[in-house]
Amino acid sequence: MHFLNHIFLIVFICFSYTKCVDISVKDLKVEYLVNPLAVDVAEPRLQWTLEATDPQKHSLSQKAYQILVSSDEQSLAKNVGNLWDTGKVASDLTNHIHYKGKTLNAGQIVYWKVKVWDQEDKESTFSTVAYWGKGLNTWTGQWIGAPNGLQHEAQKQLKDIDQKVVQSHQGLLPVLYMRKQYSTPSTTKVKSAILYATAQGVYKVWINNMLVSDQKMNPGWTDFRKTINYQSYDVTNLITGKDTAISVLLGTGWYSGYIGFSRQYKLYGADQSLLVELHVQYEDNTTAVIKSDNTWKVSTGSILYSDMLHGQLSYENLEPKNWRFLNFDDSKWAQVVARPTDKNVALVADSGVPIRVTQEIKPIAKWQSKPGIWVFDFGQNSVGWIRLKKPAGAQTRVQLRYAEVLNPDGSIYTLNLRSALATDTYVFTDSSENTVEPDFTFHGYRYVEISGYPGEPQLTDLTARVIHSDTPLKSRLETSNPLVNKLISNIRWGQRSNFISVPTDCPQRDERLGWMGDAEIFVHTASYNGDVAAFYTKWMRDVVDGQSAEGGFSDVAPRMVDPADGAPAWGDAGVIVPYTVYKMFGDLQMVSNHYEPMNKWMTYIGSQNPDYMWTKRLNNNFGDWLQVNADTPKEVMNTAYYGYDALLMSRMAAALNRPEDVKKYTDLHQNIANAFNKAFVNSTDGRIKGDTQTGYVIALAFELLPEKLRPLAANHLADNIKAHNWHLTTGFIGVGYLCPTLTQFGHHDVAYKLLLQETYPSWGYSINNNATTIWERWDGWTKEKGFQNPGMNSFNHYSLGSVGRWLWQSVAGIDNNGNGVAFKDILISPKPGANLYNLTASYHSINGQIDNSWVTNGTHIKFNALIPVNTRATIDVTFIRNETVHSNVGSGSYQFIGELNKHYDQVINELIF
Repeated sequence: MHFLNHIFLIVFICFSYTKCVDISVKDLKVEYLVNPLAVDVAEPRLQWTLEATDPQKHSLSQKAYQILVSSDEQSLAKNVGNLWDTGKVASDLTNHIHYKGKTLNAGQIVYWKVKVWDQEDKESTFSTVAYWGKGLNTWTGQWIGAPNGLQHEAQKQLKDIDQKVVQSHQGLLPVLYMRKQYSTPSTTKVKSAILYATAQGVYKVWINNMLVSDQKMNPGWTDFRKTINYQSYDVTNLITGKDTAISVLLGTGWYSGYIGFSRQYKLYGADQSLLVELHVQYEDNTTAVIKSDNTWKVSTGSILYSDMLHGQLSYENLEPKNWRFLNFDDSKWAQVVARPTDKNVALVADSGVPIRVTQEIKPIAKWQSKPGIWVFDFGQNSVGWIRLKKPAGAQTRVQLRYAEVLNPDGSIYTLNLRSALATDTYVFTDSSENTVEPDFTFHGYRYVEISGYPGEPQLTDLTARVIHSDTPLKSRLETSNPLVNKLISNIRWGQRSNFISVPTDCPQRDERLGWMGDAEIFVHTASYNGDVAAFYTKWMRDVVDGQSAEGGFSDVAPRMVDPADGAPAWGDAGVIVPYTVYKMFGDLQMVSNHYEPMNKWMTYIGSQNPDYMWTKRLNNNFGDWLQVNADTPKEVMNTAYYGYDALLMSRMAAALNRPEDVKKYTDLHQNIANAFNKAFVNSTDGRIKGDTQTGYVIALAFELLPEKLRPLAANHLADNIKAHNWHLTTGFIGVGYLCPTLTQFGHHDVAYKLLLQETYPSWGYSINNNATTIWERWDGWTKEKGFQNPGMNSFNHYSLGSVGRWLWQSVAGIDNNGNGVAFKDILISPKPGANLYNLTASYHSINGQIDNSWVTNGTHIKFNALIPVNTRATIDVTFIRNETVHSNVGSGSYQFIGELNKHYDQVINELIF
């Protein structure tokens, strides 16, 4: 009966309008986030996507929209927008629409919905209701921490009971236990309750013994000297009676724990602090604010330390029983030390995405490396920790050590972790807990060694908990080739593993820094894999926070550990990332927000290099980091990047309608190109100094060569690859532009040869040698030499996975068309290639889902494309004989079947090696 009612409802809605609309409104977001409770942006941007009720219908679009924003759901249910009613706005925009309604109060929650009119002026129903909250303008709470004696006593206790650990890692601080119990003055029920919280450290909060959120490692990593993010949680359902207990675990995290080469700790502060405000509104409209102040209590407990690099040490018998419950006796706990907030440090509503456990993995095998020491293989290099089933009634010490790879004898290989302990230790007594897992640490690993476990641990006793910043990885790309599919998987796992508040270089050793060179080369690939706009929005604030007074961006962001200004291709991330986010997501606000810092960076370079050659202010000057069998001259790469910055600045100036700057940066790019050609390029044959793949690639990709020399340089690039027996030589920088450039200049067959190469150096070589993520080095391990130098040898980097951009743009054939942004004007132009007999791609753009697929037998091909509602596309199917380029195609599903063009027939069927 319920199902029949549902059908009737649909029919009734359809007939209630004079015409039934063919599109629906989905996925409402504010500042890229779903229902954020705290937004500090004065005019937050609203967005939605459109879906066709029937994908076979073509050229569906939005002609107009109406947004309603109201202070309460009841008004919105009556279609009253008492804060903002746009009326019917003639526009096809579905994203980056600035709120222009009444000014919102701090902490106010507002509700919104939207409806649209299609190309025939047919009106949709309203969307489901979404909401957002205004952030706090000021804080009345105080920072609270532990008195000095408390931490010293806990460290003494640690020294007494675990001397070995203390001697190895001085400075590890205990996790603090904090609590506050209060009684409400109101006699009515709670109408709403929002908890705002942050820390100099990392925190977890419970209300009445119920965890307020599944988010991990909050507040994340920023430059704590300038910016601290805060989070907000709806805790209305957790406050049920007159009395409430707020309980907090407070770890050191990035603030006062070990970060960056491990021997460095307490880089931002000596210990950890908490800042909390709980805003409660009751049904009688009275309000209360419960805040962190000197009435809170603090102690230590079972967690003697929980450090991101070194792991966690817990003594179960030290846990204060029932400390998170109401009426716990905390009279013997110390009073916190309170201090006011620092006006020089911005408290900012978190604009990124939270870190969460996104999946769980069970081990696939186990063995003993020594008697009593068991090694578990989880089959996938990932990041997170182990949830361990506690041995029943045990009183024992169990230790878990984490590693990415194995020694030849089957024991775990940990030399490449350098000084990171990467160990979780539990001293069990007889508590009622069934499982244990760490609180404020994470590890990069595939293998776990467990010792001290009574008897034989079973495969079911360990579960890998995978964490990362929860950027939705909805896009999908699969082919008929297992090697290519594994490469795609490795790229995505590398992204998961290193997107943890900031885009890190590696998740396992004593480093884990936001290296800018890695970030800029991978941002394009990352933007295809998932919705990373909010992630980069947050991180770009870290980048700008780290800019020097002279205008230099840094090598790492947040800027800590490495104090130098940025090297070429590293500091340039401050220009390249905003531009790429603009191209992929249409985010002109990011360009506008960071335009002056980008200008300062250009002045920083140009003021010391008036001859347009980047030869001064090179700082660390890494060059094409970890290139193999090649030595690209650094002056070639550096000057090319200066030119690329100028090119992107001219495009961003045009987008911002700054004609003077367009001319300024267009002229600068041309002047740099002239200097580049004069110094490094043979004007007759197009050879570039160094004669390396990276040299040719960046000169072509950054549009530095005169038109007549471009095909010659592209031929030299292809010849160089052939001379290396169809192998690449590019390092971190060149690899991201290599295959796209080959395809752009007609050598996509060579790009495919690199893709499918299986001997060293290649992606296939690492895959055939057990890689489940992207390695830092092409030679991280080789059959001839074994492991590379453990001083720098991560098996989970994403940089060399930047080939993912080419897989999406050229193999799948999904790209922006020309100067288009955000896939509003789409180019569908796949390049079928060797040994790929089918492909399926689904890219979730900000303007809707784009699908491509093909199946071929080597002579004929069937190609399908799905263009999202409210977009246009150019579909290039010239890989089919007698087919052409179809321009300005509207939304809907399209199919093309025919005989392969002769060239593609040869490329697909040829034996490459």
